[in-house]
This record gives sequence, structure tokens and C-alpha cells, in this order.
Amino acid sequence: MPDQPQPTTEQVAQAIVDAATSGDQAFTETVANSYTTEQLQAAHAYLTQGS
Repeated sequence: MPDQPQPTTEQVAQAIVDAATSGDQAFTETVANSYTTEQLQAAHAYLTQGS
């Protein structure tokens, strides 16, 4: 078990939004590499459902 708690979908989504709005490519890549594909897909779905 990792010591770090798993971030919520909302937290992952917020990180993605922060990276996108910052326009910082390195930060965006870091965010993308910090989460699993499943987490990123869930965050994308969360963002696109508009709630």
C-alpha cells in the first residue's frame, strides 16, 4: 500500500484545470505523469459532464 492517499477524481480534475490554465507545458506534463490513465480518464469525464 502506498503511503500517499489516492487523490479524488475532483482533485485530479482540478490539477488538470490548473495546468491547462497556467499554459505551462512542463507543469502540464508533470500533472499528466502524476496520475494513472484511469485517473485522468475519470477526471476528463468529470470535467466534461459539466458538474
